[in-house]
Amino acid sequence: MTTNIILDEYNAQTGYFEKRIAWSELEEGSDLWLFYQITNFGDAWNKLIVTLTPSFADSVFYQKDVTNNTLIIMSRSKGEVSTRLSADRFDAGEWPNLRPDQDSGSTHFTLPGKP
Repeated sequence: MTTNIILDEYNAQTGYFEKRIAWSELEEGSDLWLFYQITNFGDAWNKLIVTLTPSFADSVFYQKDVTNNTLIIMSRSKGEVSTRLSADRFDAGEWPNLRPDQDSGSTHFTLPGKP
């Protein structure tokens, strides 16, 4: 999922502008809530991939607070951050990359292999 996040809450303890995404406290029906519901972050959130691009000339980074079920996005500057989040589907383990009937001759979309 992609979204823009505004860093405008200053945390005097850390010295960073932050946006905290508390997954258990999101508004039901929101885009982030839906993303959380349909994904599996994995053990220690090893399947959650976070890509951040600031709209300002400074660095931005994140912290996975697994204990508090919160993703924290931080920077020394305030501003807008383009955010891309990805994770496995909640049922990814039930869907292998190849179908069991892959070679059965049934009609289906065929993806030609690359050389």
